Amino acid sequence: MGKEIKILVCFLFLFSGFQVKAQFYLDSLNKQSNEMLVAYKNNDYQTLFKYTHPKVIVLMGGIDSAKAVLRKALNFVADKGVSYININTGTPQQILRSPQIVQCILPQISEVKIKDKKAKAINYLLCISYNSGKNWYFINADKEKEAYLKKLIPEISKELMIPEMELTYL
Repeated sequence: MGKEIKILVCFLFLFSGFQVKAQFYLDSLNKQSNEMLVAYKNNDYQTLFKYTHPKVIVLMGGIDSAKAVLRKALNFVADKGVSYININTGTPQQILRSPQIVQCILPQISEVKIKDKKAKAINYLLCISYNSGKNWYFINADKEKEAYLKKLIPEISKELMIPEMELTYL
């Protein structure tokens, strides 16, 4: 009986260690995704690019070019009469972990006003950390570009499946 209790205690300690690690990277993911959203809302490009995958920045032609592209895209959206009412993230999905890399899909829920109509959009961020969840990069992902993203960033797991974007008019 004493041996069984020792084994049970060992399993409990082992499991609690996994819980602590998982909670750490989930807390870090939540904190950094919120910082990224605040930066996006405030047009704080320096902070926003801190959370943008380096390969995406290179693809956009570097930081200065990426700022210009993002500014142009945001102006285009605003010119079309689109404004954000609320934007936040949901619960991480498909969390995959290897020795150093943690990756997941994070729903991004936006309530927007399109001229005189309101809509709710759920799109997905591909999130990846190369240091066990300490620092995160966020990549705006959609189902149509899934193969391209996995080619651009080959360390993205083939098991990770990007859901379809959802749009509902309210």
